[in-house]
Amino acid sequence: PVVAPLGCPGEMENHFVVLDGANRATSARAAGFPHMVVQVVPYPDPTVQLSTWYHALGDFPRPDLENALKGTPGLRCLPADHMHAQAMLARREALAFTAYEKDAATTLHGGGDIRDRNALLNAVVDLYRDQVPFHRVARDSLDEARARFRDVTALLVFPRFHPDEILDIATSGARLPAGITRHVIPWRALRLNVPLEVLSDPARSLEEKNEWLVAWIEERVAQKNVRFYEESTVLFDE
Repeated sequence: PVVAPLGCPGEMENHFVVLDGANRATSARAAGFPHMVVQVVPYPDPTVQLSTWYHALGDFPRPDLENALKGTPGLRCLPADHMHAQAMLARREALAFTAYEKDAATTLHGGGDIRDRNALLNAVVDLYRDQVPFHRVARDSLDEARARFRDVTALLVFPRFHPDEILDIATSGARLPAGITRHVIPWRALRLNVPLEVLSDPARSLEEKNEWLVAWIEERVAQKNVRFYEESTVLFDE
């Protein structure tokens, strides 16, 4: 997982916000691991690019989705066309919008400050994330999503967040909706594959595990098991 220090004085000083790898971090916590290897990056930082994933929903008919949204406490739903929905989202007059076929859309509204609005976005995503399949896409075009995924019936389009908003939400103890923020991070470390028995060992202190980690990485470098790709890379064994 990639994390950034919150940098707040006091009790939050040694806390971090997870920028990427929330599922792995949650799994490690659920497994009771006392420690976990993370990649720490500066944030906000011009080298870390923040963008947004949109959710292409599969097998969720429009009437069912609309009824579920209307039943969400504190959420207001207004009909719109795609262009006006995009404009309202860009001005942050809408929390998000749903895109349907034939240029139809529904804008979602509600909440006061950023934390209230984030709570509503979580409620929206919770309506479907464990109920129907959804795909993360980078563009707000329903036609493009359907060209890639035939089961798509609707598209949830979310706003672009600012790093300061991410940190504000994190310091409140809340979480961002799953699968929305996308951080593009240079020098991203992959496939470190630290043995789980090392992470889970309660007898070793954090200092001892860090000393072991440094020696383990140095050994892998000496054996030429570490490779850096300067160019964009596509992997076919994921």
